[in-house]
Amino acid sequence: MLQSIATVSAAYWSPAAAAASSWRELAFDSLCETAEQRVNFHQAAGFAVGFSAPGFRKMAYFGSRDLQTLEPVTSRTSFRIASVTKPFTAACIVDVCERGVISLDDSLDHFFPDFPRAKEITVYQLLAHTSGLANWWGRLPDDVPHDFMSRPLPHRALMRMESPFLFEPGTMRSYSNSGYVLLGEIIEQVTENRFEDWLSSALLFRCGADGVELERNGQSAASWAAGYVWNNGHDEAIGTPMPFAAGGLRSNLHDVLAFSDALFHGKLLTAPSLQSMVAQARVNDGRLVQDVMYDSPQAPAEPWPEQVTEFGYGLGVNTWVQSGERFYSHSGLIDGFSAYLIHAPRTLSTVAILSNSQNGTSGFGQQIRDLLIAA
Repeated sequence: MLQSIATVSAAYWSPAAAAASSWRELAFDSLCETAEQRVNFHQAAGFAVGFSAPGFRKMAYFGSRDLQTLEPVTSRTSFRIASVTKPFTAACIVDVCERGVISLDDSLDHFFPDFPRAKEITVYQLLAHTSGLANWWGRLPDDVPHDFMSRPLPHRALMRMESPFLFEPGTMRSYSNSGYVLLGEIIEQVTENRFEDWLSSALLFRCGADGVELERNGQSAASWAAGYVWNNGHDEAIGTPMPFAAGGLRSNLHDVLAFSDALFHGKLLTAPSLQSMVAQARVNDGRLVQDVMYDSPQAPAEPWPEQVTEFGYGLGVNTWVQSGERFYSHSGLIDGFSAYLIHAPRTLSTVAILSNSQNGTSGFGQQIRDLLIAA
């Protein structure tokens, strides 16, 4: 059932503002209805649903933070946001570049000289998933700790991967969580701070987001949502080691919206830096990444949705065009949790949906895009 709604109304009133507020209200209500139905029909444990635009912000909370105690999801509930972590990591790297500490063109040997093919891989390629570096699962020796991502110097574990490269660096695109683990370690190395501490002090404090945290081993908090998977009922998910800067952040809904608003409205990075994040990346020969997707049974390429004419990736951000509307987005999926974040620059609208069910946000992406296209 619907637990609570928080609203920030428009700061001014005009016919144009009223019209904008009206369709946003309808879009928000539609998303809330879907979330409430999924909770009521036991298809998901809980949701936080948010819609933000200039002069308009609404957030609603549904279902349970913990199905054993039936504590409700509230504005304080912290979800694992999985790969929605990647825009945070990318913005942090780009910010460090703006400070002149590193460059997107720096090769990996600046940071990890012993890493395989370190002279051929750049920071840009790690951000754009064009390094060729494979995901680590199924490729590590048995003696590598399963939580190596949360331990010091995780690049040393990644160096031991069997057949670590899917293709020549800079020639194709394949989604690489391994690359984002390296990016997190680069941030720690060049700033001499823990990744989450630098992210908070360099970026998040500027947008009033103080509830974003990296889940470290042994941590727990009363505000954290428990995660669930569906198996003829909701089973609590087995604790999965958090994949560091590739997908290890927890956040409440407010802070995801606050970060995305500040990022996409140009309050965190300069205009050229933001453009570098949202512009579709290219490989070494200049082709767009959408035209050189790596595809294999072990790493299948993501299929293009219907009516999509551009389907690429920038730096930590999916960038695409559907039915003539441009979107910047990222999804997240990890045992027991799912998340979806999307921004439509034409209407300056941002939607974030967080769930403590692994299948919770399934299908929401298309519903959101349909609503924003119709605006």
